Amino acid sequence: MEAKDYGYIGLITGVISIFIPFLFFIPLICGSKAMSGGSKGLGIISIILGAFSGILMLGIVLWQLGIFAAMDNSSEKPTQLQKEKSKELQQTEQKQEEEKELILKIGETASNDNVAVTVTTVKKNNFYSWRSDFDDSPVTETANLGKIFLIVNAEIKNTGSRSIYVGSTEFSVTDSEGYKYDPEMYLGDDGLEMFKELYKNQKMNGVVVFEVPESAKDLKIQYDFGDMFSGTQLASWEVE
Repeated sequence: MEAKDYGYIGLITGVISIFIPFLFFIPLICGSKAMSGGSKGLGIISIILGAFSGILMLGIVLWQLGIFAAMDNSSEKPTQLQKEKSKELQQTEQKQEEEKELILKIGETASNDNVAVTVTTVKKNNFYSWRSDFDDSPVTETANLGKIFLIVNAEIKNTGSRSIYVGSTEFSVTDSEGYKYDPEMYLGDDGLEMFKELYKNQKMNGVVVFEVPESAKDLKIQYDFGDMFSGTQLASWEVE
């Protein structure tokens, strides 16, 4: 192939490379061959077009890199902002939860317009006894190895204007590690009923038994008021 042919090819591909910059190397190569073969005019034009396309290609690459970098930065900033907002939301929710939990001592009463709940006494023991209507002889229940019973006496009273359904299932026990313990099945005559309808000014009281680890600390007896309570959602009695 003659030098002039390389020149024409360089010229044509040089023009095309202006619109398709990644072809910039073709007019550079053809222009060099054209100049070395004696066709300096076409060679110089091809090289100029190739160089221009190369610079254009470099600009496009740098522009794309700038866009990607901006996208990375913009994606990081919302993430950090979301983390900060999430932290603030968690703190707000925690504060709201603390405001909704009423901390009490044994013997104190938590109440609203519908119900009043009192934990009157709490005893710790590794066994308890109960009697039934069918057999007057006592039955002794022993705690599992490494555990202990919390024997709770509680009272629930309807202080509202309409009947409500309440019972021992609203009670639970929590410890310092966040574990929750539900009531044990208690068969004694003096047990607090699991579910009962109370009419206006009617009340019930009885025993609720929990089995917890002996190593459990900062135990609290809790009563869940649910949707009935407009302010405090949870009442907690600290066990000493």
